Amino acid sequence: MKKIIILSALIALVGCTDNSAKKHLKIGLNAEYAPYEYLEGDEFVGFNVDVVKALLEEAGYTYEFENMTFEGLIAALQAKKVDVLIGISPTVDRRKAVDFTDSYNRDVQILVALTNTVSTLDVNNLDGLTIGVLLGSIQETTLKAYSQVTPALYNNYTGAILDLKSQKIDAIMLSSVPAKKNVAQNPDLAILGMIDSNVSEGYAVSMNKGQDALKKELNDTLKILQSKGIIEQLKEKYNINVKL
Repeated sequence: MKKIIILSALIALVGCTDNSAKKHLKIGLNAEYAPYEYLEGDEFVGFNVDVVKALLEEAGYTYEFENMTFEGLIAALQAKKVDVLIGISPTVDRRKAVDFTDSYNRDVQILVALTNTVSTLDVNNLDGLTIGVLLGSIQETTLKAYSQVTPALYNNYTGAILDLKSQKIDAIMLSSVPAKKNVAQNPDLAILGMIDSNVSEGYAVSMNKGQDALKKELNDTLKILQSKGIIEQLKEKYNINVKL
């Protein structure tokens, strides 16, 4: 009888351990893209960060963040170094490698140039320009449609902005909210205009293929957040909109 009690206790303990492990997720991100994901001191903040926090807390998960280079995010997910990613927009090519939840926010792509060169540039004629983009980003994919443009690839936008200011490149491409934020913080930068692009499907949470139960759980929880107005509240908090 004592053996049966001990065995039952061990089975219960194993069950609790498995459930606890299932309910903890490591989130991969590149915290250099304000206001979507960035650092304030040692704290991860931003629109995408707050969305995933609200999402996982609503679904009953604990979580931790792992900061890494943008181009290494999908590889880290596939190697199971992290469980999910934020700050990665769904595209046709990315969907071949990983899976995504439903999108919860959309954006447009913007060119930013030096204030004193904007009048000499034409957003509808980019031939011959060198444009800075983040390595592995939606912006890099967007530029592939512009065969006469030379892409300059960066690991972060800090380097791209420095090169723009020193006139090593002609412009940089960002999504609209970070573009406006950088222009507001740098009087010598200005918005050149919006780029025609249908590459991005907005922002979503990504996970490895085959995790259908996790995907459904997160999608169901996203609907709860949207019904409670939490996504819209976070858009207001971070001034997320696509108006120029």
